Amino acid sequence: MLKEILKEKIKKMPLTFRDFMELALYHPDYGYYIRKVSLGKAGDFYTAPILSKSFGYTLGKYIFNLNQTYGIPLTLLEFGAGTGKMAQDILGWFAAQGLFPEYHILEISAHLREVQRKNLERQQNQIRHLPEFPQNFSGIIIANEVVDAFPVHRVIYQKGIFQEIYVGVDDNGKFFTYPSRLSSPEIELYLKEANISPVEGQIFDVNLEAGKWLKEIYQKLNRGALIIFDYGYTTEELYHPARRQGTLTSFSRHRQQDPLENPGNQDITAHVDFGMLRKKAKTLGFKEELYLSQGEFLMQAGIMEFVKRDDLIQTLESYQETLKIKKLILPPMGEVFKVLVLLKN
Repeated sequence: MLKEILKEKIKKMPLTFRDFMELALYHPDYGYYIRKVSLGKAGDFYTAPILSKSFGYTLGKYIFNLNQTYGIPLTLLEFGAGTGKMAQDILGWFAAQGLFPEYHILEISAHLREVQRKNLERQQNQIRHLPEFPQNFSGIIIANEVVDAFPVHRVIYQKGIFQEIYVGVDDNGKFFTYPSRLSSPEIELYLKEANISPVEGQIFDVNLEAGKWLKEIYQKLNRGALIIFDYGYTTEELYHPARRQGTLTSFSRHRQQDPLENPGNQDITAHVDFGMLRKKAKTLGFKEELYLSQGEFLMQAGIMEFVKRDDLIQTLESYQETLKIKKLILPPMGEVFKVLVLLKN
């Protein structure tokens, strides 16, 4: 059905890849994140909280330290809570300390909201599902693999100029891409600020939504912290000619797919430009608390404390948990994923 909707749109007017991606992921009836998103072994992709409970425990401990160091209120808010696993583990850590903070969730998927309610039944008195980001929020915000899911403009450098990639449909009803003029002057400003040295035929994934999202949070956050986990690079690394095809990827059942092939039924994602994100945060007025690889962050935050140790014997459960933690802290996951913590007031 979504394919037909996209084809009708294309017949009426040119469709940028950014708008194609937005509809594929967020169409109110048929978007992937609205109706189909599936996580874990039987789903399309893993996230760190699903991989290991130690991730949520470590984050809970880190959040408590932020509260103790800066006096930030222990009110938590998570963007896109997936299955609710991270919320479950964070609240589990706090419960072990005799603390029961409120945990707000912003979730666009009705299906996932139900999954979260079921998985967080024990903590239901602490959970609040919100329809939108609240005004004058004070507390700690968590965004795990959120920024990579914002729709991106795809830009190609050809014959000395930048052109945007659009999506068309051929006589057989198959989607294809073609270059044309940039749809917004913001794209050119972004690329100019990124100070890149393009090579012929190089493709760039430009995420303008990330800056808008950060600005909205800054405006509505009265006092608190924003913790961002995502895969990405510095601007120089992301737009290096070695990545001349960009970083856009589409996943279904843990396998890479053609992003045009099955819109609404597969994830589409692009790596985060942490250089520009950090620059935007500084311009807005955020104070940067830290920027580390996920591996460095988890080690510094004490993840190894959650591995049960015994001088004589190590239980199978402890051994399996150790292997999971190694996946979180070692390359590729521990290196490609980054952690950015921003403070306000």
